[in-house]
Amino acid sequence: MEFQPTVYHHVEFDEMIKLGEAFLKAEPTEPMLFYVWGHAYEFDIFDDWDKMEAFCRMMAGQDDIFYGTNRECLLP
Repeated sequence: MEFQPTVYHHVEFDEMIKLGEAFLKAEPTEPMLFYVWGHAYEFDIFDDWDKMEAFCRMMAGQDDIFYGTNRECLLP
Protein backbone atom coordinates (compact mmCIF):
# COMPACT_ATOMS: atom_id res chain seq x y z
CA MET A 1 0.00 0.00 0.00
CA GLU A 2 2.92 2.36 0.60
CA PHE A 3 4.51 1.71 -2.78
CA GLN A 4 3.70 4.41 -5.32
CA PRO A 5 3.55 3.23 -8.95
CA THR A 6 5.12 5.29 -11.73
CA VAL A 7 1.80 5.19 -13.58
CA TYR A 8 -1.25 4.93 -11.34
CA HIS A 9 -3.23 2.97 -13.87
CA HIS A 10 -2.29 1.47 -17.21
CA VAL A 11 -5.20 3.16 -19.01
CA GLU A 12 -3.30 6.47 -18.67
CA PHE A 13 -1.41 5.58 -21.86
CA ASP A 14 -0.25 9.06 -22.88
CA GLU A 15 1.40 9.56 -19.50
CA MET A 16 2.75 6.01 -19.49
CA ILE A 17 4.41 6.49 -22.89
CA LYS A 18 5.86 9.88 -21.89
CA LEU A 19 7.29 8.52 -18.63
CA GLY A 20 8.49 5.33 -20.36
CA GLU A 21 10.43 7.35 -22.91
CA ALA A 22 12.01 9.42 -20.12
CA PHE A 23 12.87 6.22 -18.23
CA LEU A 24 14.62 4.76 -21.28
CA LYS A 25 16.63 7.96 -21.81
CA ALA A 26 17.62 8.35 -18.15
CA GLU A 27 21.20 7.92 -17.03
CA PRO A 28 20.60 6.97 -13.39
CA THR A 29 23.14 7.21 -10.61
CA GLU A 30 21.10 4.75 -8.54
CA PRO A 31 18.62 1.96 -9.38
CA MET A 32 15.31 3.10 -10.87
CA LEU A 33 11.96 1.32 -10.99
CA PHE A 34 9.19 1.81 -13.56
CA TYR A 35 5.99 0.32 -12.15
CA VAL A 36 2.62 0.21 -13.90
CA TRP A 37 -0.46 -0.58 -11.85
CA GLY A 38 -3.57 -2.16 -13.32
CA HIS A 39 -5.51 -5.34 -14.03
CA ALA A 40 -5.22 -7.41 -17.20
CA TYR A 41 -8.99 -7.91 -17.48
CA GLU A 42 -9.33 -4.15 -18.00
CA PHE A 43 -7.61 -4.42 -21.40
CA ASP A 44 -10.71 -6.27 -22.59
CA ILE A 45 -13.09 -3.75 -20.98
CA PHE A 46 -11.33 -0.74 -22.52
CA ASP A 47 -10.31 -2.60 -25.71
CA ASP A 48 -6.74 -1.33 -25.48
CA TRP A 49 -4.54 -4.40 -25.73
CA ASP A 50 -2.90 -2.79 -28.77
CA LYS A 51 -1.79 0.23 -26.73
CA MET A 52 -0.32 -1.93 -23.98
CA GLU A 53 1.45 -4.12 -26.54
CA ALA A 54 2.96 -0.99 -28.13
CA PHE A 55 4.21 0.15 -24.71
CA CYS A 56 5.70 -3.29 -24.02
CA ARG A 57 7.46 -3.29 -27.41
CA MET A 58 8.96 0.10 -26.56
CA MET A 59 10.25 -1.11 -23.19
CA ALA A 60 11.31 -4.63 -24.27
CA GLY A 61 14.78 -5.87 -25.07
CA GLN A 62 16.77 -3.32 -23.11
CA ASP A 63 20.01 -4.86 -21.83
CA ASP A 64 20.16 -2.56 -18.83
CA ILE A 65 16.61 -3.25 -17.57
CA PHE A 66 15.63 -6.07 -15.23
CA TYR A 67 12.09 -7.23 -16.01
CA GLY A 68 10.46 -8.83 -13.00
CA THR A 69 7.29 -9.66 -11.16
CA ASN A 70 6.12 -7.70 -8.12
CA ARG A 71 7.73 -10.31 -5.91
CA GLU A 72 11.05 -10.21 -7.76
CA CYS A 73 11.23 -6.41 -7.71
CA LEU A 74 9.75 -5.47 -4.37
CA LEU A 75 10.57 -8.21 -1.89
CA PRO A 76 14.11 -8.50 -0.54
